[in-house]
Amino acid sequence: MTRPARLLLAATTLAVVGIANGRAAPADGPPADRRPAAEAALVQDERLLASPGAPVADQRAALKRLAEGSFSRKDFGRAADFATRYVKLNGGDPEVRDLLTVSLFRAKRYDDAARALQTEVYGSEKAGQVPSEERLRWLLECYEQLNDRIGAKWVLERLVVHHPRREYWGRLLVNVDVAERLTLDVQRLRLLTGTLSTPDDYLNMAARAQRDALPAEARNVLEAGFTAGVLGMGADAARHRQLRDQAVKLARDDLQRATASDTEARARADSDGLPLVDLGFSLVTHGQAARGMALMDAGLKKGVKTIPQDSKLRLAIVHVWQGQRAKALELLRSVSGRHGAGDVARLWEWYLLNPEMPPPGPR
Repeated sequence: MTRPARLLLAATTLAVVGIANGRAAPADGPPADRRPAAEAALVQDERLLASPGAPVADQRAALKRLAEGSFSRKDFGRAADFATRYVKLNGGDPEVRDLLTVSLFRAKRYDDAARALQTEVYGSEKAGQVPSEERLRWLLECYEQLNDRIGAKWVLERLVVHHPRREYWGRLLVNVDVAERLTLDVQRLRLLTGTLSTPDDYLNMAARAQRDALPAEARNVLEAGFTAGVLGMGADAARHRQLRDQAVKLARDDLQRATASDTEARARADSDGLPLVDLGFSLVTHGQAARGMALMDAGLKKGVKTIPQDSKLRLAIVHVWQGQRAKALELLRSVSGRHGAGDVARLWEWYLLNPEMPPPGPR
């Protein structure tokens, strides 16, 4: 436990003990019988600071006592001020520096607190340590209070990397800003992380899959919504069942098209590898993973002219679906493209590196 935490605990404990003994306990600071001496000592420290020519070592010691005294009284603004002066005098006590960070946050000085917390996070990562989840949550609150969307997104990324929880995945993925062509790839990750939570989430993903000529995936998404107990309930239950029935029929018709011999022949005859990639991905969604992955590999080897990184990302996603973690990671780390496939690939990589959410088995 850090010293700031111990100081707060001590003040709280004194209050609880006082109440338990049937007497009013002081709201903060030392017990009443010791308060005059403590306050006198703090006054003496302030006089020392006001004295010209006071030794720097004595000033640092006084500032430390004043910072801790103010903190124990929950006067976080003054605690931050004294701790700031201590740091400016090259005070090296890590507990005072920690007290400064906590005081800035509790005093709602969000700009200064954000700088201190971000420095702490950078330092932890540079040292190969996992940043505190509590401090990351504080930093997220700072950025939200400052309306800093870029900063908040960065913190959410650190949270899913270091402290992966469904809550953080949900908040990160719902606000991912990607090109329209990659939206479905983000929705696929939302499905895997369990962060599709409303009927509209499932229906929108299914509709997008349908628009991307993937009726089998649309059917699979709707089935997942029913399995999760999100679809098929309430006043719209009948409409949900109707949409599922339509998706099942469209998927059945599409399977006949995808498995026809001339469909693959036309894809192989094309000078661009994209038709093979698209056909292969479609077959995977129909449950024909081995054949589909072979076609996708062939398409990438032939060469995709317009969106090669997107195609590589889709093949990596298929490997994730099949539980082939090593191959998926290899592909994801080779995907490039700023604000495009590369950004989405990083999200999928973090998912794979997340021990709390292992990749699914073969589908």
